[in-house]
Amino acid sequence: MEEKEIRETFSIEGRYMFYPTQVRPYKNISLLIKAFNEIKNKYSDLKLVLTGNPKDMPEVERLINKYDLWDRIVLLKNLSETELYSVYKYAAVVPVTSKFEGGFSWQACEALFMEVPIVFRCIDVVEERIKSCGFTKENCGIYLFDVNDYIKLAEGISLAIENKKDYLERQQKFAKSLLSWSWKDAAKEYYNILFEKTEK
Repeated sequence: MEEKEIRETFSIEGRYMFYPTQVRPYKNISLLIKAFNEIKNKYSDLKLVLTGNPKDMPEVERLINKYDLWDRIVLLKNLSETELYSVYKYAAVVPVTSKFEGGFSWQACEALFMEVPIVFRCIDVVEERIKSCGFTKENCGIYLFDVNDYIKLAEGISLAIENKKDYLERQQKFAKSLLSWSWKDAAKEYYNILFEKTEK
């Protein structure tokens, strides 16, 4: 979808961060709200676009009220796949804050696929995937932050917003490696593991 259509359909004005997820404790939305509060005056046009309901978590709702951010937050519901990827496409940055996942976050994969800067929490499964693609935390081109550090998250968001073109270029090599992985590759690894066990 064209950017104008997306903005008109969902009433999104100015630059925006996009984090499509349910509001659950482990998703760490409270940290994102704190980081947004740190930079809200620096970027007066910046919005936070969410697909979950902040009222599902009293702590998140309390912080939004405390920092007076309701007029800077856009809540979306029941997006089609086309709408979802279109909202990704025009985002300034996708901050992924969850404290744990079963693998590399879908939001990060989707943002990389749509060529949008991601700012990512540094947890074991993320480091593991980065290493499996032949990169390190230092050279993967993605700003990684501690899951409890909203100041570092705010710094990462600012970095991505202010240097979007360069930021995308830096994360592109990792994105290409990660997104080239297929179910065929996964099946091959499982086959090799099972085959090696049989041989032993």
